[in-house]
Amino acid sequence: MKLRMELTTFTSLRTTASVLAVVTALSLAYLINRHNFITDENIDTYRCLQKQFVPTILSTDPLLIHIDEFVTPFEAEYLISLAKFEPSTIGLSDKITNTTTRRSQSAVLPDVLEANVSDPVVECILQRASAFQGHVPLSHTEPLQLVKYQAGEYYRAHYDAWTTNKPDTQGNRETSFFVTLRSVGLLNSTRQDGEAVATTGARSSAGTSFPRLRRRFEDARLCKAIECGGEEEGIVAKPVALRVGVA
Repeated sequence: MKLRMELTTFTSLRTTASVLAVVTALSLAYLINRHNFITDENIDTYRCLQKQFVPTILSTDPLLIHIDEFVTPFEAEYLISLAKFEPSTIGLSDKITNTTTRRSQSAVLPDVLEANVSDPVVECILQRASAFQGHVPLSHTEPLQLVKYQAGEYYRAHYDAWTTNKPDTQGNRETSFFVTLRSVGLLNSTRQDGEAVATTGARSSAGTSFPRLRRRFEDARLCKAIECGGEEEGIVAKPVALRVGVA
């Protein structure tokens, strides 16, 4: 069993694109959205808060859940400050850069399971994700990864899974958390071949797209988490963060 968490920032002046993914039966995906609440202001006074989750089930097969207020404003900005971005890669070796498929920047955050590595915020986020799933052992988790999408960047629709559950790959991920840490200037977009291409205009429909899933219900209360009334197929989770920032 493996748990993966991807922390995302979206940045744009007048245009943007989106990350897209297809969920297979081998994995459960969790979409995280955060809203305004009081928290610590610096690392010296930081406390790992025990969270009361407010989940909304968007799909049952495969399981797709939206969670409000998973990280605090301080945690989001602190995690961004740790990132040392490099061009995002694809493939089994993590050494292949293919901008036709993926164009963004990524950073792996400190692996707190390694000896002599410690970070209270990273540890807190992993513990929080573990608790949501019935306290999965942290030894079954992967290091946190932060991904940054600027104007015109994207990740085309793809399957995020190994072809087999071989021991040398530690098996497939059973869960993935996608957390929006910061979103800036998201404007209207149109979809082309699984990719969201931004244009100037109103608020964006850019987000994380699950094109093979179908909504369970049509209810306006879901529109805070997913795109409603658009022409896109499947479920598109909004990349909503607490406040506008500068990446």
